[in-house]
Amino acid sequence: MKNILFIIATFFLYTFTADAASVYMTAQKELDNRGQFSVLVSLDTGGVSINSVDISITYPKSIVSFKGYKEDGGIKKLWLLTPKDEGGEIHFSGIIPGGVDGIYDPDKTGVQPIPLAVLLFSPINSGLAEFSVARSNILQNDGLGTELIHTNVDTEVLVNAPNQITEENKENILDNESPEPFIIEYIPSGIFSETPSMISFSTIDALSGIEKYQVKDGHSIWKDVVSPLATPKGIVKRGVTIRAIDFAGNIRESNIEIPGLVSSIQLIVIFILFVSCYFVFFVVKRRR
Repeated sequence: MKNILFIIATFFLYTFTADAASVYMTAQKELDNRGQFSVLVSLDTGGVSINSVDISITYPKSIVSFKGYKEDGGIKKLWLLTPKDEGGEIHFSGIIPGGVDGIYDPDKTGVQPIPLAVLLFSPINSGLAEFSVARSNILQNDGLGTELIHTNVDTEVLVNAPNQITEENKENILDNESPEPFIIEYIPSGIFSETPSMISFSTIDALSGIEKYQVKDGHSIWKDVVSPLATPKGIVKRGVTIRAIDFAGNIRESNIEIPGLVSSIQLIVIFILFVSCYFVFFVVKRRR
């Protein structure tokens, strides 16, 4: 009997918690002729610790255009996919190491919802812009990959687009500032570990957001990457450059030196020993 009551109580507790969880968006309800506005995507976990999010947001391409995103500053995420526009649908996903059930605000009581991303838009035409959660997959931090049952809440913004771009609007739309300076962290591999050495990097851009990162490893060409990035050691040390590019095309670069398996001095010593051994072998062979 006790077991049955426990199962029933657990079921109702889980159902109540699941119903309390939601992915929702907030934005200014009516937009004047300013050049840019934001839509905040948040997650209320209902008190359940989560560690993974995968979300797609739709928006009306005929009324607004996607201009990028800003880091929310609430929690530290490892982006698997930063917010990308895929033909009127913005998709992003990431993991939260260690899990989180909310954030703490000293000015508010209790645990607050998790801000996931701040999406930036600019008006094209006047009209009612509807922002909807097309898909959302939230995983609990239970070691089992259990999906968090939740609801999705959409929002809408009444857009009054300007008839022409004024100097004031142009200043709001243009982003001439590079992303914030950042440091690349080198994470060496363990002696018996199968995981290669890696580098970790992240920065923010207050105006248009980070569109992508690129890497130049030694003398290689630039290629798109995400953090963390596997960076195995070479024979000798080499330089690696990470480039952060915002949605306006501004660039910020940072450099790091990846240690090699042998130092330059060790390489010189090995070369001298090799030449010496070869010379001795050649002399001995001639005398015979």
